[in-house]
Amino acid sequence: MKFICGIISFVLGAIFGSFANVLIYRIPRGESIVFPGSHCPVCGHPLSWKDNIPLISYILLRGRCRYCGAKISLRYPLVEFTMAVLFTIGFLITGLHVQLLFVWTAFFLLLVISWIDVDHGIVPDELTIAGVVIGLVGHALLGVPSLLTSLWGLAVALVLGFSVRFLGRVLSGREAFGEGDITTLSMIGALLGADYVFAGIFLGSIVGLIFIAGYYLVRRELSREVKFCPFIFASVVIYFLVSWCCNIFYII
Repeated sequence: MKFICGIISFVLGAIFGSFANVLIYRIPRGESIVFPGSHCPVCGHPLSWKDNIPLISYILLRGRCRYCGAKISLRYPLVEFTMAVLFTIGFLITGLHVQLLFVWTAFFLLLVISWIDVDHGIVPDELTIAGVVIGLVGHALLGVPSLLTSLWGLAVALVLGFSVRFLGRVLSGREAFGEGDITTLSMIGALLGADYVFAGIFLGSIVGLIFIAGYYLVRRELSREVKFCPFIFASVVIYFLVSWCCNIFYII
């Protein structure tokens, strides 16, 4: 049964990964996520269902548009595969529990936000606000204790986020933390709780420093602008895995 549910989680993740690609491409451009339907960004030809099968279509088409032969970005299958793996990991660790929905929502929104942040340097408010609303409403439906956990996570995210931003401005004279980073942390707090907010800030900073050091060793120059949302995303996933490992160790 668990194996079957794992397969279903992988398939669902790939499907949501396909939808994530739509959001990543269209939201920064101000386009509707519904109309028009899927089409080639080069020739504009509408894509049929057989061209939209997550992961499989990219392989069958050999990474090129069926109609104009234009190369399809590797990002599309990469996002689909990443989401499929994250959904599967979420299920294997959380199980068929209501918490899984919050985990999946957080993974989905963080992946979309991270790609948009890297490509365009923006964090769409409609995504982070949607995450906050889903977190608060979802936890409210589970009862007062769950809602208080969500509210506490949101409060911690706002306090820490603005504190880090203020300190960065005082110490370095420039923005150390953008508004998009704060709203992303707020979304995490509302969905997953305060622990993940701490992980997003502190563990995310460590992951970011490692990236900057690696970038310098390879390029021999410092990156002019570092997007923090991908590091927040990575830190949430790492903390999720580490928490599970610690629980297993405690049980043993």
